[in-house]
Amino acid sequence: MSTIPVEFKKSGTTLQYQSNEHLPMSLVDLAFDEGLMLRAGCRNGYCHTCKCKVLSGEVKHFFEVQNVKEDECLPCCAYPLSPLSIDA
Repeated sequence: MSTIPVEFKKSGTTLQYQSNEHLPMSLVDLAFDEGLMLRAGCRNGYCHTCKCKVLSGEVKHFFEVQNVKEDECLPCCAYPLSPLSIDA
């Protein structure tokens, strides 16, 4: 397992994501586990409440998502592939 830094730009918080390719954790779960509250509704990619800009780095969604631009992500169903900064 490796550690990937994830910056949540709006709060100025950087958290360490423990990567686990067999059981990835969403960015929303990472934030919530550390006491950082992000906007999230359904938490499964349908409502788009959590949609935000990817400022740098790369994310992967657990499944194909709709109406999300290349520079955006749904943190409720995404995890980092590289050091990441998101506008959340």
